[in-house]
Order: sequence, then structure tokens, then C-alpha cells
Amino acid sequence: MLDRFSLTKQRDNHPFQLSVGQKRRLSVASSLIDRPKAVLLDEPTFGQDARNTFALLNIFEQIRSEGSTVIMVTHEMEVVKRFATRVIAIKDGAILSDTPTGRSGGRSGEASDGRPVEKHRQMVF
Repeated sequence: MLDRFSLTKQRDNHPFQLSVGQKRRLSVASSLIDRPKAVLLDEPTFGQDARNTFALLNIFEQIRSEGSTVIMVTHEMEVVKRFATRVIAIKDGAILSDTPTGRSGGRSGEASDGRPVEKHRQMVF
């Protein structure tokens, strides 16, 4: 598991000795140990470089394809466009919309009705 999240070299470090990005990856890794049916992630790619961001997204896509539900809060619209299967817009604690992206059969970056995925929406894999 540590290797999968690029944390092997930090194996003996106390979590307080880890960088922000390493702490974030450790947090995500620990939430996936028991292969949950659903996982809720709040900005899991924050503090990651491009390599680790895409590694995390590939892990999320893999566990989604294996049957887990991945609910991820993000403001990174490129992530939404490339990975989300559903977008839920929330404002002031209320759901404004819940739209499948059509990613499995539609064009990337569009909702199933052809509308572009807009800024500040949350995503569900």
C-alpha cells in the first residue's frame, strides 16, 4: 500500500514529519485499506504534484471500476471533466443539480444533456 501511494521511503517517519502532500496521500491510503464500498474524499489532490495527482486519480478510477463508489469534492475542473461520471452542484448547503456526465458514453467535459461542466461543481466518480 505504501508503494502504491509513493510513501515507501517515509515508512518509518512520524506523520508529523511528512509534507502536506504526503499526509494527504497517507490519509487517502488509510481510508482505502479495507476496500470500502464507498469513500468520501475532500480535495484529495490538494498539495500533489502532477505525477501524484494522476496516480491518485488512477487509483480512484480503479476502485470505482471494481465496484466502490467514490465521492470526491474538488474545485479542479480538469479533474471533473476527465474523471467524473456525475456532477452535483451545491450552494449554501443545498443541491442545485445532480447530473450524470455521460462519461461512459458521452464526450468528456459535458453533462449527458450536452451542457458543459461548469465551475465549482462537486464530483462523484
